[in-house]
Amino acid sequence: MAYCLAAIVAAEVLKKTVIVSTATVALQKQLIHKDLPRLASIIPELTFNILKGRARYVCQSRLEAVIEGVAPGSEFAGELQDLFADSRRPATSNVRDRQAAMRWYKGSAKKLNAGAWDGDIDSLGQPPDPQDWREVQANAHACNGGQCEHFRNCAFFKARRQAAGATLQVANHALVLATLQTDSSLIDAGATLFMFDEAHHLPVIAAEQFSYRARLGASSRLLTGLRTVALRHAKALPASTRPDPVAFGQLVTGCTDRLALLERYWQDSHLVSANQSVHRFSEGRIPEDLVPECGQLVKLLRAIGSQMASIAAALKEPDDAKPPAQREAQSHAGVELGVYLARLDTLDKLLSAWATHDRVPWAKWIEWAEDASGTAPDAWLCASPMTPAQVLSKHLWSQVSAAVCTSATLTACGSFDFFDRLSGMNRFPRRRCLAVASPFDYATQGELRIAPMTHSPKSAGFSDELCDKLPGLLREHPHGQLVLFVNSG
Repeated sequence: MAYCLAAIVAAEVLKKTVIVSTATVALQKQLIHKDLPRLASIIPELTFNILKGRARYVCQSRLEAVIEGVAPGSEFAGELQDLFADSRRPATSNVRDRQAAMRWYKGSAKKLNAGAWDGDIDSLGQPPDPQDWREVQANAHACNGGQCEHFRNCAFFKARRQAAGATLQVANHALVLATLQTDSSLIDAGATLFMFDEAHHLPVIAAEQFSYRARLGASSRLLTGLRTVALRHAKALPASTRPDPVAFGQLVTGCTDRLALLERYWQDSHLVSANQSVHRFSEGRIPEDLVPECGQLVKLLRAIGSQMASIAAALKEPDDAKPPAQREAQSHAGVELGVYLARLDTLDKLLSAWATHDRVPWAKWIEWAEDASGTAPDAWLCASPMTPAQVLSKHLWSQVSAAVCTSATLTACGSFDFFDRLSGMNRFPRRRCLAVASPFDYATQGELRIAPMTHSPKSAGFSDELCDKLPGLLREHPHGQLVLFVNSG
């Protein structure tokens, strides 16, 4: 609460917005439902709201398309799911109960249309299967914006309209980092004062945010399907704006040929197998002859992505001269291409990391991926920053106008040096560090007592002994005690 007071005053003077960013949902709920309402009771002009990522909201167009059996990418849904699905899921879990999923889709659509659900996944009593949700969640690449028939009632845009103009907004670290690395207008870093609570989580979250992985074989199949989908939808455009099908096909073939080379590499080298599931490249260096291939793949992927983005944008352009059915079909086509664009973007970032070796290298590795049927093994290509210092420096600290990081555990042995290096803050000489002493004099006011227990926490009699002794121990100090329970699991 104290940092909110200071930030609100500073924001008023500087004419800026305040974003309080947390790492946990628990703290977000505390701020939104307890702390900020109390603050607003004494500062009536204070307005606040919560910012959530687009993926926390349902896309009604995609939900309807799934129910109607014309889901974006439905022709190659297996490849789209395989490409970035979690390899740690058991193979048997990839066998989907489609009937159960369809019941959930239809029930959710009914609630959404009746106003019984606001489209926010967090307001659902029972969250859906992650793969079911992935098919209908809002997606920037697949969004038609104001041209969508559901724009007025869109769960995501309704939430954005409610948040607009609020004095203070509550977000999470992942959303802030994801937004600042894109061209999104959601957060204007230069016009915002940031308060990062639970800031000791920032480096870990940043490392996860800027890590990429994709399945090699699934990527090849995706590109093959992409060519068919893109050229089919391009037929709806004027001939002068369509891509040359031969040239476009050559771009895709160039990609699949180089992906085949990477496939042959991991298969011939026997670096990973069912018995040796992971191979890490020493110092993040992949074989020299693969570096130019990855670099060329990036160029080809960007050329393909550029042409697909042009097709998608043209399909989303409003044209009142066309009949409603044709406009709706083009809108769905733009959404479908957007799904593929999102996958291409991640593949681009992954291969860019593989093609680069910085002074502080990225970790690069290959993982074995067993096909659900057990007959077609695949491999994951993976990349992650060794330390998030560089990406935080580039995408966060260099962009913000001002930021405060706070946590009870930012120091190590009384020093901020470790957090400074890990977060990249040591690259900014004008930063300030301050360790604020606790208002409680624990040394003289507190007493640490370790109860003389007969049973260890792992033994069967521990709970019974605790229930027997604890009431008496608590009665010895009627002014209050804090009991610490050690997690033995």
